Amino acid sequence: MRKLAFLAGLPRSGSTLLCNILAQNPDVRVTPTSGLIDTVAAVRDSVDANKIWRAMPSDERQHCKHAMIRGLVRGRFEGHDGLCVDKNRGWPGMLELMAGVLGGREHVSVLVCVRDLRDVLASFEKLYRRTAAFSKTPQQHADATACQTTQGRAAFLMRDTQPIGFSLAVLSDAVSRGWRDRMHFVEYDSLCRAPRAALATLYRFLDVASWEHDFEHVEQVTQEDDTMHGFHGLHDIRPAVQPQEPQWPIVFDQLVTGTPFWQQITASARYWQALDRAPRGVEEVGRGTGTAQAELH
Repeated sequence: MRKLAFLAGLPRSGSTLLCNILAQNPDVRVTPTSGLIDTVAAVRDSVDANKIWRAMPSDERQHCKHAMIRGLVRGRFEGHDGLCVDKNRGWPGMLELMAGVLGGREHVSVLVCVRDLRDVLASFEKLYRRTAAFSKTPQQHADATACQTTQGRAAFLMRDTQPIGFSLAVLSDAVSRGWRDRMHFVEYDSLCRAPRAALATLYRFLDVASWEHDFEHVEQVTQEDDTMHGFHGLHDIRPAVQPQEPQWPIVFDQLVTGTPFWQQITASARYWQALDRAPRGVEEVGRGTGTAQAELH
């Protein structure tokens, strides 16, 4: 593994599509939604909680912790000597730790998929209507009363414990912590409208050689059992990358769009523009050792 990149951002913003476009490049290995972050967190927390580990000198304990996590990362992508892309929306909350593991913040690269917030909500509502023919969604299981109406479902998804609200929270917090310069926003509309330009910019950000992709025939190589996520067709993609018309005017009627709630959503629909104005490289955090850099890069 020569380089590791994290893929985060909001759900329903093109992350599965981007992964499968990148998978056309033989020098790139991508994951579906990955559990690596949870395993990394489990190792970190286990070491921190274990009294035997805590009895060790602090510097030695931290070195061992980072070394074990590096082993997990290497094992996850064993056998691939190129760019590895690990997808999980929680990665923005773990960047300091991963900077220590990878040998410094300059080795942290985050691809952030973004999309008009109104269309993210519309996409979830369409998934709800598709899934309702078979079963309840996770949000209905969590609070059936709050999710009784279209607006209620949209508002529920914006909570910090739910997919959209959580992703927004960890993303904006990472920017506040000074990581904006290590993030590259991939706008869904731009990806669909001008995929060649979007991929060229992405490759430049990652500082890796570009590839001539076939945007008319994107094979889906990342597979997930969407019943585990509670929605039917959550990670399905179209084989051709094509511009998409806004969906929210079709999905939501005046009962939703005429409310103060929708006015707030509209005001922050392109939320990443505010994040993009944040100072870059606020502070040098998570600097690791040269040894870690040599082992992974």
